[in-house]
Amino acid sequence: MKLSAETYKGALNLLFAVPFIAVLLTVFIINKDLGNIVTGKYFWFYGSMSFVAIITPAIYFINRNKIQITIVDYLVVALAVLVLLSSVVINSNLHTTKTVNFLLLITLYFFLRVLFSQCVNCVQIIMLALIITALAEAVLGLMQLHGLVQSNHNLFKTTGTFSNPGPYAGYLAIIFPLALHWSLDFMKKYEKLKVIDFSKNAILDKIKWTNLYAYIVGILSVFAVISIFLILPATLSRASWFALLIGSGAVIVFYYFRKTKIWIICAFVGMLVLGFSSIYNIKKDSADGRLLMWKVSFQAAIQNPTGVGLGQFPAAYGKAQVDYFSLNNASEQEKLIAENPAYAFNEYLQIGVESGVVSLILYIALIVFAMLNVLKNSQYGIFGAFISLSVFALFSYPFSMLPHLILLVSLLAATSSNTNNYSKEMLRGLILTGGIILLFMIITVFCLMNRYPVYIAYKDWNDRLGSGLYEETPERYEYLYPSLNDDIDFLFEYAQNLARHERYEQSNAILQRAIQISCDPMLYNVMGRNYQALKQYDKAEQNFITSTLLVPNRLYPYYLLTKMYDEIGDNLKAVETANIVLTKEPKIHSPAIDEMRQEARRIINANDIYN
Repeated sequence: MKLSAETYKGALNLLFAVPFIAVLLTVFIINKDLGNIVTGKYFWFYGSMSFVAIITPAIYFINRNKIQITIVDYLVVALAVLVLLSSVVINSNLHTTKTVNFLLLITLYFFLRVLFSQCVNCVQIIMLALIITALAEAVLGLMQLHGLVQSNHNLFKTTGTFSNPGPYAGYLAIIFPLALHWSLDFMKKYEKLKVIDFSKNAILDKIKWTNLYAYIVGILSVFAVISIFLILPATLSRASWFALLIGSGAVIVFYYFRKTKIWIICAFVGMLVLGFSSIYNIKKDSADGRLLMWKVSFQAAIQNPTGVGLGQFPAAYGKAQVDYFSLNNASEQEKLIAENPAYAFNEYLQIGVESGVVSLILYIALIVFAMLNVLKNSQYGIFGAFISLSVFALFSYPFSMLPHLILLVSLLAATSSNTNNYSKEMLRGLILTGGIILLFMIITVFCLMNRYPVYIAYKDWNDRLGSGLYEETPERYEYLYPSLNDDIDFLFEYAQNLARHERYEQSNAILQRAIQISCDPMLYNVMGRNYQALKQYDKAEQNFITSTLLVPNRLYPYYLLTKMYDEIGDNLKAVETANIVLTKEPKIHSPAIDEMRQEARRIINANDIYN
């Protein structure tokens, strides 16, 4: 059978889209040989980006269609420049994983823009691929819920291919409005199709083979909507439910009632008020903890108006929280619920802290113009996905998860798709666009060359850890340090290993690097113990006190202070801190608390001051 020109072109478009679909498959990757789920996804992304960089020039020069530049493109460039300026120039943060990922995501955006401008229906192909990933994730979650497949976390039944239910639920909630819109389109377009005679000829009369693709898309979308709706309650993620409801509400309102503008505004305001109230009251302690994080993050943003650099949020947060508790203005409730988060649980605040206030304004402008574009083009599913992502970003950390970032980039690139007229480019435009594509290819190559030694280092680290070979070889850590010096688990393990070998000064040097990317109080505890072993008691005391201010509900730094004061014979301070260990209420009780309190009583008794 001879293929029509349209069928041939559709097949060619699908072929062009394959490397980009491979990027979307990042969400499914779990590579335990690299230590954790997140790292495995990173390296799949890097590998798939190499194929995207190879095929994009071919796509452009085969089709040679004009690429119409939009305000979204300009805003992406401006945001990229500001973020890199803050991270690389101001904070000298060139080779971290976050910076490399950011560069690759920017190149992915422009490569997708090339794809969408050259290939008719490629936007639909990529959006369908996203819906299929959500459907597969939802089915996997249902299987985990019923014990057919093991989850990736010992405490949770449903995680999909993520490490915990929060990001998993968020990913599903963001794609849900897209699948909902396509489901509504499917039902509206084929609502009059009622197959009563199930004979072969009757069905063929009803269904034109040219519409087979539309049927497949519609059915997959309906299944995705149902599956996500079934699994999402099991994740217990309030933020994802709120995001799904607001995003889906936007789709339904614009799909059916887009001319009733006042009604739209009232509906959104009502849903926002009800959602915020529900989220706060369902789990008040957790909500209070988020409010404290936001308060401290806001202070960190004010302290660093130009940003601290990508990946540096925890350090800036830790400093701001120490400052906050050192002023003694915090309530006892705040001291009890304080933690040492790796994320702000509000991406807008985190963007402000890491990349500066101007970058935050640019990001908001980018999303607003992208949403206006898709509304103008009646792409209500993408609009709803932006709404869900924006709402979820208020309460969680989607921009710290690579699958969510890939999803964001795909949605952004799709917003300008309908502005292209698929007319042929002149020679001057070909040369200019070809030069830009070449530039992004060079950036991709640079990033991949930077990541290859990191891949080898992760493989080496995890292989040797599995065999226990690192216990006696701190030199191996030193060899891997240049490649893994932005991995907090590696840094902490390296510092601990050096301390066990009584190389305390080297251990503290590694810990100094660690506190640039983490606000874990254990870093200060280990550093204090190292200084104590070096008989530098003033520095040891300073680090232990910093630990008590960073997370006031922890007893361990008070215990370490008690032991140090007892060692140097400062009986008054030893008894004072021992009493804190005895009387301070911990956030979570454990057998270790009982052991520390038993030692505190011994020290008090030894000084004859126990009442």
